[in-house]
Amino acid sequence: MILTKKVEVKRLYEYTKKNGWYLVVTSLLAFVSTFFMDPSHFKSLSYPSGVIGTALAFLIGFRNNTAYNRWWEARKIWGKLVNDSRHFSLKTIGFLSNYWNENLTEEVIQKAKERIVYRHIAFVWSVNKHLRKLEWESTVQPFISKEEFGMLQNETHIPFALLKYQALDIKSLHEQGFIDDFRHMSFDGILENFNDALGKSERIKNTVFPMQYNWYMQYAIWVFLLILPFGLVGNMGLWFPPVAILVGYVFILLEYLGRQIENPFENHPGDTPMDSLSRVIEINLRSALGETDLPPKVEPREGKFLF
Repeated sequence: MILTKKVEVKRLYEYTKKNGWYLVVTSLLAFVSTFFMDPSHFKSLSYPSGVIGTALAFLIGFRNNTAYNRWWEARKIWGKLVNDSRHFSLKTIGFLSNYWNENLTEEVIQKAKERIVYRHIAFVWSVNKHLRKLEWESTVQPFISKEEFGMLQNETHIPFALLKYQALDIKSLHEQGFIDDFRHMSFDGILENFNDALGKSERIKNTVFPMQYNWYMQYAIWVFLLILPFGLVGNMGLWFPPVAILVGYVFILLEYLGRQIENPFENHPGDTPMDSLSRVIEINLRSALGETDLPPKVEPREGKFLF
């Protein structure tokens, strides 16, 4: 997630240089053509450039609105995951007791609470790495047992496997008398929420924005940037270059904006800050267990980008 309000010209140039240089070339062609033809001959091109520009504006607006909806939905999913994780830790800490089995010691109960909460922290980090297709072992291993970590090596879907282990562990705790029937059933709803968060995130990740829109939009931009300078030179003469560059680059920037936020789980500066949110969940849950030696929050890189 981008935090800075400053416009970084260098970064903008890197992302828009292809279409930007194309606009410069077409403007130069329009300028050179004035030495061989009367600029007034190009006046009629202002009409098709206006029509194409209007259609392109609608297309970019639709694409950017859809891209923003994808980005915002991803942020809402992870915001709910933070809330559900806190609720889950409170439920675990409050529900597990020796009320239904007096033979359970406080030490055994505390270890069970830590195991459940730590496994959920591992789940959150595994979802983070799963969506970004990054190495997961180093972030998951500290929160689960060696036995479970070894079992995960044979799993094809790490987050779902951790949810499975969690469900089986809670079932075992119920059978041992840590929780009663009613409270055991209440865990089902919160585990369902975690599975929903995983599934919804995967839906956004795996459903790419229709490539037809990207192709048609790029073709339309090329045609528009080709006709625009010639239409302007016919009406403005040799004073057209600044206007052509300004108008054309506005369309280029708007197209770039949608392209940058349409896939919010790609580990880019404009993505959902999953590292930061995962660390917030880790800190909150470990604090709920009574721990004081907590990891630091994820700080923005260069003071500008929160991952």
